[in-house]
Amino acid sequence: MSLGKSSAVTHREAMILITGATGNIGRRVAELLSKHGEPLRLMGRRIQSVPDLAQLESVIGDYANPASLDEAFEGVDRAFIVSGYAEPGRRAVLHRNAFQAASRAGVRHVVYLSFLGASPQSKFPMSRDHYLSEQYLKETGIPFTILRIACTSI
Repeated sequence: MSLGKSSAVTHREAMILITGATGNIGRRVAELLSKHGEPLRLMGRRIQSVPDLAQLESVIGDYANPASLDEAFEGVDRAFIVSGYAEPGRRAVLHRNAFQAASRAGVRHVVYLSFLGASPQSKFPMSRDHYLSEQYLKETGIPFTILRIACTSI
C-alpha cells in the first residue's frame, strides 16, 4: 500500500487504520505494512493486546460503540476493516457502524474483509451477514475494495 508520494505527504494523507488488529489477520496486515514504514493506527477492543510495531498509534474501538469508532477513524486516509464477531444477523449492523464512522471521518478508501460466497440467498448465516455488510459499505459512497476470503475452519 505504498503511497508513491514524496516525503511531503502529510500525516492525514498517509494514516491507515487497521481494525481487528489484535486478531490473526489484522495483526499480520499491520506487521506487513509496518515493515514498509506506513503510518498505522491499530484498533482493538483491548489496547493491551494491540501489537507493538514501529510507526503506529493504538486506539480502542468497538463496532458496537459508534463514539469509539468516530475517534478511531478521525484523521484516517485509508482503512482495512476486518469482520467483527457477533451472532448471525447482528454482524452486518456492527459493520455498518464502522462504515458510517469512516464516512463521517472522510476516509478516502476502505478495504473490507468479507467472505467468499457472500449472498442474500446463502444457507450459511455468515455469508448473508457479509453480503449485507457489503451493501452497507456501498451505500456510504466511499471508494472500496472487498476481499472475499474462504473460511477454512469454523
